[in-house]
Amino acid sequence: MNPKTKKVLQLRSTGETEIVEKEVKEIEKKPSTVGFLAQASEIGFSIALPIALGAIFGLWLDRKLASHPKYTLSFLFLGIIIGFANLFYIVKVFSKKDK
Repeated sequence: MNPKTKKVLQLRSTGETEIVEKEVKEIEKKPSTVGFLAQASEIGFSIALPIALGAIFGLWLDRKLASHPKYTLSFLFLGIIIGFANLFYIVKVFSKKDK
């Protein structure tokens, strides 16, 4: 059996069955537009969300503790690091799926 044929059990009109080799057409998988948009939005959210949440949490802490730029900048940079770590992880996962 070569890679482009497949053994199939075929039923005849007389009620008999036989095994036949049939050609199988390979379907090329093309990336869909919706799949591409989903991946792009996932990457966008995985970068933007940690940065925004870090900045918001830092602002909240600065207002509570009266230390204005200290915590905002700290958590903003932490959010940037987490966002880009997410980016590298997602790219790694997507590149494994393509192989």
